Amino acid sequence: MLETIIVPLDGSDFAKRALVPARQLSELTGAHIELLASEWELGTNPSDLTNLVDNLGAPASPVVVASRSASDAILARAAAFTHPLVCMASHGRSGVGQALLGSVTEATLRGSSEPILVVGPSFHDGAPPLSAGASMVYCSDGSHAADAALPAACEWASMLGLHVWVLQVLEPSSPQGGGSDTAETAVVERVAKHFAEAGVSVDWDTLHGKEAAHALVDRISRIGASLVVMASHGRSGLARMVVGSQAMHLVHHSPCPVLLVRAAR
Repeated sequence: MLETIIVPLDGSDFAKRALVPARQLSELTGAHIELLASEWELGTNPSDLTNLVDNLGAPASPVVVASRSASDAILARAAAFTHPLVCMASHGRSGVGQALLGSVTEATLRGSSEPILVVGPSFHDGAPPLSAGASMVYCSDGSHAADAALPAACEWASMLGLHVWVLQVLEPSSPQGGGSDTAETAVVERVAKHFAEAGVSVDWDTLHGKEAAHALVDRISRIGASLVVMASHGRSGLARMVVGSQAMHLVHHSPCPVLLVRAAR
């Protein structure tokens, strides 16, 4: 069961977006929220944190740490708890710019052994809330790397009482994309079986498109999903990147938070 949610803040409106899903998760699980700021790099006034706590409407407390590195401060604080959740915006003071994932978020994911809930720039307060019976999308491409997110996805779906949609995107010209219906659905049916065996309500579908992230965002919006779960990398592997291009694009354009699970090398 989720007990502690750490929300890193730097005084920017971007960073504060993570407070919305953090509060919703706290309401569902009773988890305590920590609003985390670093004296040096995050630069948030302690009194501002106190005001946020008072207005959050959930059990929370401000924590200010002395550190010159935001990601080090986040990881050090998370290490103080058993299975904590870091819930953070994809960007902070630097804004979105041309990057799809901020350097602090990438560094935190690189050093974390736990999944990280990331709120991207397309998230807004009117997004479907995380609540019992809401929909979760699990993205898979059938690879071992993508399967790294499966245990966390099953745990979250069971913990929050979510209905799961397992989605895969095939290129129209791929062998599976031009094959039989059975071949096209083999991956999603296999993955969906894991959710069903865990007692989770699940549906699945295979999408087609040259850009997987675009096809997924469109379906996520039409489903009205409250959460997306995926591994940081799929078939393309890790190479030198902390997060694969499809995962970055999905975080950037998803209307709901994305739970990223780091794929092992």
